[in-house]
Amino acid sequence: MATTGTGEQHYALIPPGWSGLLPGGVAALAAPTPTVWIIGRTQTNGPADYAAVHQVQAGFAATPLTRWGQPSAPPPPSFEADPAVDMTTPPLEQVEAMPATGFFTLAAELLKAHPPHPTDSSVLNRIARVGRARRQPARGRHLPAPRRRRRRRAGERGSRLPVLTCTIST
Repeated sequence: MATTGTGEQHYALIPPGWSGLLPGGVAALAAPTPTVWIIGRTQTNGPADYAAVHQVQAGFAATPLTRWGQPSAPPPPSFEADPAVDMTTPPLEQVEAMPATGFFTLAAELLKAHPPHPTDSSVLNRIARVGRARRQPARGRHLPAPRRRRRRRAGERGSRLPVLTCTIST
């Protein structure tokens, strides 16, 4: 989002499929996926601006909609690891150890909830060449033999191939 003004503003990041009413004065920003990153920048023209910039930054807040209008005391973050998820092996090692069919099956499942940005079409087209249709589960045994061989070779090459990039543009 570009420059939006100088006054106080409130936005709700709305994931796909959400329905409900927003409080008055809160503008909706549609998020393309259920997960978002927020990157905020506040312009400064040098050290003389720092005090004012820090005051503006101190006014930034992320508040769950369920807590809107309540005193600014967010609940402590909580995290419970899924016991089925390997939390000790580095992610890159986990991905490199996956068989190609397992990787593409997981990728297809993730793409259902997190659709790629339109600029990722070149990568998705490369994936389709090894027998992967967008957001479809992997079905290696149903592919013609040449595609099965390409998929197996792609899995053997592992991290040397750019597999997927995700970009959120504003």
